Amino acid sequence: MLLPLLNVIGSFLWFLDFADILHSNVAQRSIFIWCSLFALGSPLINMFFIPPYRRYIKSIFGQSSIVPLP
Repeated sequence: MLLPLLNVIGSFLWFLDFADILHSNVAQRSIFIWCSLFALGSPLINMFFIPPYRRYIKSIFGQSSIVPLP
């Protein structure tokens, strides 16, 4: 749900610049930033929702336990 929203936000900011409503270098470059977040978030979501990947990640982080100091 949130991943396509990132593309919409970037495209909307680009459209505001294209339509001469907003003039900003940030708006011009924001579509690249927002779409890059999409590419970063997609594999992370897969790691969480696909059971074999989730078990592997939990096994890695489950092994490291914090030992209290005496």
